[in-house]
Amino acid sequence: MNEHRLASNNNFTVESFKPPFSAFSHVETNFPDNDSIKRLFSLARSGEAKTLVTEDIPPRGIILEENEEIRDYFPNFREGDLKRISFWKTDFNKDSVTENTIDDTACIGYAVLKNDTVPNLFGNRWHVFEAVFKKYDHEHNYIPRPKTYRVNLLDREISIDGLLFAQQNGLNKRCAHVALQSLLSRIIDDDISYRRINEICQNPPPTGPNFIKGLSANQIQKVLRAYKIPFRDHDYQGSTSKDRNRYAYQKYVYSGIESGYGALVGFQLTRSNIPQPLRHIIPFYGHTFNKDTWAPAADKSYFKVGEKLKYVPSEYWTSSFLGHDDNFVPNYCVP
Repeated sequence: MNEHRLASNNNFTVESFKPPFSAFSHVETNFPDNDSIKRLFSLARSGEAKTLVTEDIPPRGIILEENEEIRDYFPNFREGDLKRISFWKTDFNKDSVTENTIDDTACIGYAVLKNDTVPNLFGNRWHVFEAVFKKYDHEHNYIPRPKTYRVNLLDREISIDGLLFAQQNGLNKRCAHVALQSLLSRIIDDDISYRRINEICQNPPPTGPNFIKGLSANQIQKVLRAYKIPFRDHDYQGSTSKDRNRYAYQKYVYSGIESGYGALVGFQLTRSNIPQPLRHIIPFYGHTFNKDTWAPAADKSYFKVGEKLKYVPSEYWTSSFLGHDDNFVPNYCVP
């Protein structure tokens, strides 16, 4: 448990995050072509970060297991750099690291960034193995059951509350794998490895120079059952408009969030130039709930929405769901 988060660093740098530091230039130079990493730096900036710490760490725990699984699939796989970055509200340098400058309150968030190479598929490619940032400080943002993660930063164990974000790599994990990891990580005491998810799903390894397949709805259900997670699902494919209104996905998402377990929403991409449909799935873990929202009272009074209902559903006050999209960024507001 937590072995990969508690790994000690082999080397570290400390940089001022204040101007003229350019987050955009830093990411493009060190972690090119990854919008999610840019988003991490944007979250840090909005959290008024003053200091950036970058640590080189060895693979431990589920990261080591991931490397072994990828090597089973792709014998020419090469491990790249493994970086742990963290953002701090306090201003310090490499020579002034003390318990007063590095503590739970000063840390805004951290991320483990992993570089993989499979020559017959792609060259150096970075992805966010995991990242946790504190909740945006706004009274309308609601996140039930945030997890407290323990992470070793500069040889000090730091606690940070939030919801884990992870990104697919196509080698041993797809969008459904990381969506499950995000939601289950705050419920299950132990770390869930991607190898374990593939074993539960009996997900076949890729053959030849191919990426691993995504998970089907049935396979996702297998994972939830294996970890004794209660769930309810609805397939909208082929549904009539009446069914879609009766079983509105917003109601499922809202109830899942309020239960503390969260929700998964899958959808089909609408590209016309692809031989077979592409699908994507994203996790939702919170919402923005505004008591001053006009729509609930207006719908009931002016527009007679739900005339036969005895109550106005709580989700009427929800303007956005909070979720992750591993193709883009963590901590999105989704209308």
